[in-house]
Amino acid sequence: SEAYASALEGDLRALGQRARDLASDGLIRARLEALGSAQGEPRAALEAELRRHLLDNKLPLVPAFENIALAPPEGAPFLARVDDAGWTEPLGSAPAQGDEFSALLASGPDAAPCFLFATPLETLASERALGRLVVKINAGVWIAQSLAVMRGNEPDEEVAPTLRLIDQRGRALV
Repeated sequence: SEAYASALEGDLRALGQRARDLASDGLIRARLEALGSAQGEPRAALEAELRRHLLDNKLPLVPAFENIALAPPEGAPFLARVDDAGWTEPLGSAPAQGDEFSALLASGPDAAPCFLFATPLETLASERALGRLVVKINAGVWIAQSLAVMRGNEPDEEVAPTLRLIDQRGRALV
């Protein structure tokens, strides 16, 4: 169990690092900064470009990432996938000073457990905060991939974790 815990913790840290890598993307930071002064049609075009960039170029990079948002300092996030509105609420609207994980969340009886990770977004010159990047992480995908790698399988192979309880006589409950 210690080996599993270490593997899961290491992979969780790696997911945080992947989110930080996404937050360092120059196009995301430049467009989010431009949104601060844009109004009307230019603003809508910038938002559409950011959504498209996040959905097409960033979200598919990490299978455990279920959704992604850019939350400017003033509040309302720009979602990459709007079919899950309100999912960033457990982190609140205050800009993060550093990285932040939410507690484990379950949004419905059929929804997979998930948690959120937020990391700050800064201007290209790192002179001020622009807001934060928030990712929704599917806990089942994260755990399955971590255990698959630990067992020597390819990370993209879906291997369901198994739990086996064995008593003193060697009888097992699977």
